[in-house]
Amino acid sequence: MSSRYGESKSEGILKHFAIAFGLAVLCYVSFYSCDSYMRLNKGPWELTFKTEADGTPNLVINQQSLGITNVTLRVIGESVSQPVKTVKFTGPGTEVPFGEVVFFDTTYLPGTLTLDLFGHEVEMMGRTLVLNFKEQAWKTGNVLDLDPAMKWREIAKTNQVEQLP
Repeated sequence: MSSRYGESKSEGILKHFAIAFGLAVLCYVSFYSCDSYMRLNKGPWELTFKTEADGTPNLVINQQSLGITNVTLRVIGESVSQPVKTVKFTGPGTEVPFGEVVFFDTTYLPGTLTLDLFGHEVEMMGRTLVLNFKEQAWKTGNVLDLDPAMKWREIAKTNQVEQLP
């Protein structure tokens, strides 16, 4: 009788482990697919790099799910010869035609994207646009000029010299 009792008890434990494992797999798959949807549902930043007739670089920012359309940054005092190229920032390693990607957080799209455009720091977040450490509200169709005097490295050098005794 004791052997039979021990056998049924071990079968009961295996049954409980199998149920717990099945529930864990079900919860993992459910939460993973929900999290994956939340990470991707707003879509990426879409940046169009183009130049004006005189070579002035322009950056047109779009993010449809946030209602951000045709926000244009003009980099005054610079010149490039570049064909129009639209780049969607969906993951790390995205290359840009001019400028440099400084930071890109893709945890939840669109994420935070920071570019260095000829010495100007441009940071795009869902709630605001930051140009050379100054916040700008997102306004559809807005055209903003980045003047050479606004370059953040130049401003930092000037402030550093002013602070010396």
